[in-house]
Amino acid sequence: MVLYIILFFFSIFVYVESVKLPDFGKSYESPGLLPAFIAIVMFILSIIMIMGEVKKKLKLKRENKKLQDDITEEPLWNKRVIVAIIIILFYIVILPYTGFLVSSIIFLFVLMLFLRAGNIFLVGLISVSVPIAIQYLFANIFKQLIP
Repeated sequence: MVLYIILFFFSIFVYVESVKLPDFGKSYESPGLLPAFIAIVMFILSIIMIMGEVKKKLKLKRENKKLQDDITEEPLWNKRVIVAIIIILFYIVILPYTGFLVSSIIFLFVLMLFLRAGNIFLVGLISVSVPIAIQYLFANIFKQLIP
């Protein structure tokens, strides 16, 4: 739950900073457009995750289960979080060399496999379709090229 709250406030920070960039909102070529879009998506997803956790805790209370045992969360900095951060840092490092599309496909595929997000076919489908959809959205709708 703490991580979701951090993500919530981080998304607000990113949005506020992206709006401060020059020419925000005046054209589709604003440098703050991509960070603002990502911040809005993070904001929405963090709210969904926080609501899910609150629902889970309320359900546990209603079922009269031991709250102490079921609500115990994993430590914030366990091995999985550290490996996920390393994967994200790797994505940041390879991004300038391979471009958005290739880097994002590799990043999503590796991270989703690591997090066991589903079978390999579903992970591959999502890993390819999401970056292509984002690239199409920004290139054709917003007229903003992604490197």
